[in-house]
Amino acid sequence: MTESTFKIRERTVVIFGPIGSIVQTLATVLQEHGTDVAFLDREASKSHRFIANLMDMRQIHHNYGRAAAIDCDVSTVKDANDALSRAAELFGSVDILIDVHLDSNNFNEEINPTHLMTNAATEFFIGRGKGRNIFLSYENAVLEYLKDESSQKHNKQLHNFIVEKHQFLLGKQITSNGLALPFTDELVLKHYANKNIQEAMADIKKVWPRARLVEPVDIAYTVAFLASPISAAIDGQVIHASYGMNN
Repeated sequence: MTESTFKIRERTVVIFGPIGSIVQTLATVLQEHGTDVAFLDREASKSHRFIANLMDMRQIHHNYGRAAAIDCDVSTVKDANDALSRAAELFGSVDILIDVHLDSNNFNEEINPTHLMTNAATEFFIGRGKGRNIFLSYENAVLEYLKDESSQKHNKQLHNFIVEKHQFLLGKQITSNGLALPFTDELVLKHYANKNIQEAMADIKKVWPRARLVEPVDIAYTVAFLASPISAAIDGQVIHASYGMNN
């Protein structure tokens, strides 16, 4: 069996957050590169059909990774530890945490699920001597355009958190990075409730001609790179995967 391009075969990725279209594409790409994927969310099992499709693909392609859904409502340290322990029991380890709470705007250091899950995952990674923390958020330029001040505040707190984790884990072969995204289907529909995607983007482009809707596969391959050993030199960064819109 040959190693995947990203050298992530037989790694376990925990995807923490709602299973939307971007997450589904991300999971598909990771699975195709041999990564086991555990979905952690309060309603993860509702995506049973998608997860069943991933497992069906594994029956056809034996080098593909496995997939499982774990329902969890993370509000305490114990909740986070229990959820990660279940993922580790299923697949033998936890190697990569990807937080996909794109629409979160409540980043309280003591109770925020992202904070709790990251701390729990970090303990796993320290024990193993390596690991990856990856956080998805929206591009600040997009949030400014939408006048979403609460999400901008969340972004600032999240980016500070990424830097803090980087500094705490420096030299431990555990990296913490963020990925800032352009417009997504979910974000556009939230702010343009009375229009379809095409109509909303047409309106946005009248004011911002360079605005782009995300291509989920572009994000998926960028995340796969950050999850892989070949990204070891990138740490404590927020990567702007937004087609240059932020320039």
